[in-house]
This record gives sequence, structure tokens and C-alpha cells, in this order.
Amino acid sequence: DGRLLATAGHDCTVRVFDTRALTNVFSDFTETTLFAVGFSPDGRYLLAGSSWGGVLCIYDVHVGDQGISISKRGQSAPGAGELHSLEFTRDGKRALRNSSIGLVLWDTATWGTFKILKQARGCLSPDGNRIAVARESTPTAIEVFTLADLEKSMVP
Repeated sequence: DGRLLATAGHDCTVRVFDTRALTNVFSDFTETTLFAVGFSPDGRYLLAGSSWGGVLCIYDVHVGDQGISISKRGQSAPGAGELHSLEFTRDGKRALRNSSIGLVLWDTATWGTFKILKQARGCLSPDGNRIAVARESTPTAIEVFTLADLEKSMVP
């Protein structure tokens, strides 16, 4: 809803600001440079992605009458390559991550890796139902998949 603003960067810190009060309401030092940060569509989660090992930091976010609370839920295991971008499907059930090893879909119910497409990059359509994929092996072509077809066609 625009109330919170998150930043992450070379200072290895995730910060969340309350745009109404103009205050920093949360900081977490991650010990690694961060390249991406983003809120889920419903505002319940905040993700931050690291440059080293592709670790995905997951935070629970609650904004209510009693104020704002943010807590670290956990993080993924390293080994997914340098993380370049993050985005959520519109329904918030999947998170899409582009990293140096490829395109990764996460299941937000479990925060486990759902699907991996190596040596590829992708982005979601505005409605969140399709993914445009560019593969390193065919750099002049773009493939468009429905999310459902991509989930069926890829081996976890």
C-alpha cells in the first residue's frame, strides 16, 4: 500500500522505512552484498537476495494498529548463484528469482525451491500468469510459458 519502503545494497543491510512517519523501522545486517529486495503482493513477506551464494533472506511483515513488526523468518541455503532480481506472482504463491545460474521459482508456502531453469533469465507478465524466458543457448529467441505449463514441464 506504499506505507513501507525497503532497501538493500552493498552495505549488506536490509532496511525498511515507514513512509508516513519518515523513520527506519527495521534493519538487518546480512554479512553479504544484496542485489535485490521486494515485498509480496499482500505485504506479508519481504525478500532480499544476496550476491554471494544467492541466499534468499525471508522476513515476515505485519502492519497493524499496534505498529509495524518485521522479523527474519529464515534464509535459503547458499548455492544458487549471484541473485540479480526478485518478483512475485500476483497471487503471491510463487517468487521468481533470476540468478547467475538461471531462473528459479520458489513456493512461498514452504519457501523451498519449486523449479529451476538453468542458464536462463525470465520475467513475469503483469497478470502473473505467464513467464517470458530467454535462454543463453538461444539468445535471439524469447519463449513465453503459462505458469501452469512451466510448472508441469520442469522437473523439480
